[in-house]
Amino acid sequence: MVYKLLFIVLFLFSACSKTGEQHVPVESPNSEAFLRFEEAQKAEDTREKMSLLSAALATVEMRDTLATEILDFKIYYHNSLKEYDSAVYYSDSLIRVAQVQQDTAAIALGLYRRSRSRFYLDEHEEVFRDAFEARKLYLSVKDSSSAGRRSLEMANAQTRMGDHTGSRESATEALRYLKPATDSVYVGSAYNIIAISYRQQGFNEDAITEYRNALRFATKRADSLIYLNNIALAHQDLGNYMEAIAILEELVRGAANENLNSRARFLDNLAYTKWLHDENANVEKDLLTALNMRLEAGTGRGK
Repeated sequence: MVYKLLFIVLFLFSACSKTGEQHVPVESPNSEAFLRFEEAQKAEDTREKMSLLSAALATVEMRDTLATEILDFKIYYHNSLKEYDSAVYYSDSLIRVAQVQQDTAAIALGLYRRSRSRFYLDEHEEVFRDAFEARKLYLSVKDSSSAGRRSLEMANAQTRMGDHTGSRESATEALRYLKPATDSVYVGSAYNIIAISYRQQGFNEDAITEYRNALRFATKRADSLIYLNNIALAHQDLGNYMEAIAILEELVRGAANENLNSRARFLDNLAYTKWLHDENANVEKDLLTALNMRLEAGTGRGK
């Protein structure tokens, strides 16, 4: 009896972390939930994936760490199907399960997933709130990169709500946490948001400086083109039409392999800037070409 009790105590001790939290292991590879989850990852059809994930979720123990993985996949595919309300529902479930498991990083993940779904629903106050709470949790587990990315989402939400000063502050804070060596895309986005806030408030010289900072961290050609386009527009706002035209002409020449929307945007901006510079400039052909590109791409939007 003594030996049996000692075995139980040792088993319980080994199942706990140094912080005293008890962790339930992932389901056995032979469990129903694990097998359905494996099948879901291999399935090619999204609806079939969803059906298999639902089957896995129905049989998994909520204290099992596999539950959070299944829920995370469910959220992702609901978003991919534009079923955003369902994605919010399963994000709530992920948060609750992670709270039961006392898994701080998983709670933060659930808040992040919910913020992304709410972004698609244009619920930007809620996006800001969830990103703010997720950032606090990521900081508590020393994950500075994730904290920086959540700060960036806060800044984006503030931009959409018209709070340009707050957006600039959040993006500046993101730069404190992001690591240029591994987060260069996000660093560039942070500088871009700071530049946008300056431009929206009429500080175009400052905006150009920050757009150039963003350009230094661009790792994708598409991002570089966006930042250059933004620099041109800031020059346009300042009345520096020749500088803007030079940049936009270079973009139009170099955008042959870009998508139609991007090509149309650059050409439209070039034509408009030429007209601002000289009201007698013949820009009708370029404007019509840009319009036809947007119509072909299925959007009538310009800048």
